[in-house]
Amino acid sequence: MGKTYSENYAEQDRICTENKAIVEFFLRSFRENHPELELGTRFYTDVTVIVGPNAQEGYKYLTEKRPDLYERYKKDELSVYNIKWAGVTFVIEHKKMFFDDGKFYINPMDIPVSAIMICEGKEFAVPVEIASAVVKLYGAQEYRSAIYCAHQAQMERMTKINN
Repeated sequence: MGKTYSENYAEQDRICTENKAIVEFFLRSFRENHPELELGTRFYTDVTVIVGPNAQEGYKYLTEKRPDLYERYKKDELSVYNIKWAGVTFVIEHKKMFFDDGKFYINPMDIPVSAIMICEGKEFAVPVEIASAVVKLYGAQEYRSAIYCAHQAQMERMTKINN
């Protein structure tokens, strides 16, 4: 028998908590180490990861200043994540997997090999441990949301059956 919704949710919540702490600590340290930036209080404790560049700064930066990265993103050669409310975009290159046909394919579960963060129109190098935490946090947040929705749907079905 598989895990219950509660067990799966608790497991994903643990992964979220661990990786959120890593990303949040990085963002807070980054803010403290870069007083020249006008970050203010943009780094909230709500560290929600969204796939793709943020609608304003990240997208504009990638399309105007780094079209090479944007083209690689469109070809799925790079992953791009946005931290909601923080105004930062992570551009992460993953380890590539090669197959017999000579083409390479990106496996989202592979370890990141390099990463940058775009913040206020500038690029900053990011340790791969932070990039890995961003990727894991995104996956766990998405999976946790799906588990929650499935559990809610099951509860609604059971309520209808019992009434």
